[in-house]
This record gives sequence, C-alpha cells and structure tokens, in this order.
Amino acid sequence: HDLPHSDRKLLWIKKSVLRRSYGDADRLLAVSQATASDAALYYGIDADRFLVIPSPTDIERIDQAKVEPWKGELLDPHTEDLISIGRLSDEKGHADLLEAFSMARARRDHPSDKPLHLHIVGEGPEQTKLEGLATSLGIAPHVTFHGHLANPYQLLARCQLLCLPSY
Repeated sequence: HDLPHSDRKLLWIKKSVLRRSYGDADRLLAVSQATASDAALYYGIDADRFLVIPSPTDIERIDQAKVEPWKGELLDPHTEDLISIGRLSDEKGHADLLEAFSMARARRDHPSDKPLHLHIVGEGPEQTKLEGLATSLGIAPHVTFHGHLANPYQLLARCQLLCLPSY
C-alpha cells in the first residue's frame, strides 16, 4: 500500500512498523537511487543499507515492438492517442488522469485540433470504478481499457503521448 496516502490516523503506526521491519533487515533493495534516498530519509534508515537494483528493461524487445505490426484494433489516424500503462489501483492516479483527459478534450475546440483518445493498459481493483468514471464524465467512447497486454510496447509506439499519473 502507498503509505503516504493511507488513513492519517493509522499512518504513525504503519510508519513505525515499517521502520522497525526495515531496521531488522540485513539489506534493503530499491529500484532507483532516488527511491533509496527517499526511503532512508522518510524512515530514518542509514542510506548505506540500500542496494539499488534497477528494474530490468528489455531494450531489444521494445525496439522490435516499434516495427512489429500492431495486433490489436486499428488506431484511428484522425485522433491523437494518449496512453497510460499501470496497475488500476488508487495510488496510480488513473482517476485524476480521466478527469484531466475530460478537461483536455473539452478545451480542444480549434478546427485543426485532432480529437483525443486515451488508452489505458493494465488491470486492477479500480477498473470498474474507472470505467464508471469515464462514463459519468461522458468520455467513455474516447477511452479504451485494454486490460493486461503482454507486449504494451506495440501500442505505446503508436501513441503520441505517455501519461504517468502515479502518485
């Protein structure tokens, strides 16, 4: 769970338990130096106890996806396509993205502006809520929930903008 976004009444308990757990560990892993530094500062842990192991990225597979034919539905050449990839859970900020997308669509009133379409890749507990929000905002026809894609890079390569709304 995303600790800073937790219920304020329980925050000090969670922080205390995590600080103690991290203190008992022989070594701590982080996906970036920034994550390690933030955790060390937040929990009062010696930064030297962290080992940074970046998330692996298969550059060859990503580059190949750019040239592979897209196996999904055809993208409308008359739209500007935006994409967000991530677990559909509260801390990933997809609800805020849908609100912002709705506002952006409403502001594109110049005749030369292409309509916007949002592609959301991922699964998670908030999917039904997010689909309902898209409907209530009147943008459901302009949002595609793709679910999990084994190779999201094919779609990503065809979109004009990557949105990362995560908190």
